[in-house]
Amino acid sequence: MSRRPVTPALVWLFLASALGCGKVGPPRLPELAVPMPPEPVEVRNVASGIEVSFRRPKKYLDGVSLDDLGSFEISRSCEHAPGPVPVADIPVVDHARFQKQSRITLVDFDPQPGQICTYRVVAVTLDDYRSAPSDSAPIERKIPAGDGP
Repeated sequence: MSRRPVTPALVWLFLASALGCGKVGPPRLPELAVPMPPEPVEVRNVASGIEVSFRRPKKYLDGVSLDDLGSFEISRSCEHAPGPVPVADIPVVDHARFQKQSRITLVDFDPQPGQICTYRVVAVTLDDYRSAPSDSAPIERKIPAGDGP
């Protein structure tokens, strides 16, 4: 039996078959590679403003586990005011952690007593795919009893 010389083409063929080449499975449609909306968006009055909280989405629209969440964009629309107004852009910094933060909470200090506002949250991946917006129920800014001056 004669031996064939090892050529660069044979090395590439071996590496491609040993390591696998390309993605396994069908390609993913871009419209399914967006995160699920961060729901529910809950709002409540606290002494210093309106507290907005929501759950972090864990999957893309197609049900695949979400592993490249980059940030959350939060905006506010109030009656008799131009809107929506950006409130916060919260970066996701726990990619390497085993247990990721499941609920995100922030306080919006700007609404004045009597203003009725609605909040909108959008999840954004690292490569800028955006979820559908999640809206909160409208809330009237009130200072809770016992928390005033």
